[in-house]
Amino acid sequence: MTLVLIAGPAEEPVTLAETRAYLRLDGTQEDALVTALTAAARAMLEAETRRAFVTQSWRLLLDAWPAGGVEIPLAPVRAVTAIALVNGEGAQVPVDPALYEADIHAEPPRIVPGCASIWPPPLRRVAGIAIEFEAGY
Repeated sequence: MTLVLIAGPAEEPVTLAETRAYLRLDGTQEDALVTALTAAARAMLEAETRRAFVTQSWRLLLDAWPAGGVEIPLAPVRAVTAIALVNGEGAQVPVDPALYEADIHAEPPRIVPGCASIWPPPLRRVAGIAIEFEAGY
């Protein structure tokens, strides 16, 4: 299982002004450092807690379908935007949304085969399944 960031957050959970006020910084000469440290702190806490603090897009790559469904290793999930099978050339073949159900409110969020459905087989042995989703508060 590989988790790949497609599009990171457009903004941090706290603004530069809020951070500067908390740190009691009057000048702006350290704004670049404060901004970088804020982003690093968010990324570290997201990795530790397995929670996305702000909206971002991710791709989960799997070699095979897990028995019982796919657990998404990041929460909260806002939407599962696509599931595709990846062929040998790297092209993606979309999976019909009627073939699966996403329980984005579960802990952890999960995807299961649809009613009376079975998963279509991956088209390659390694990273043959791509699940794209949006996560964040």
